[in-house]
Amino acid sequence: MHKADEEGFQKGEIQTLAGRVGKTRDPNKKEKDYKIKNKGKNLPVQGLCADILKIAMGNLFLIIEPRK
Repeated sequence: MHKADEEGFQKGEIQTLAGRVGKTRDPNKKEKDYKIKNKGKNLPVQGLCADILKIAMGNLFLIIEPRK
């Protein structure tokens, strides 16, 4: 998590394990350092969870749809 918050703070974006990129800060806005670092810590975990959920919903759709 320390690596993720530093990377998010320096680059302004961070990538989930599935490859999706999330922005941690807007270059046009002044944000506090702790807010940017919190986004950097949360984004990989929440982003991966969202990716897994989307895949599961797609697979469930493929199973349920032919039964109609």
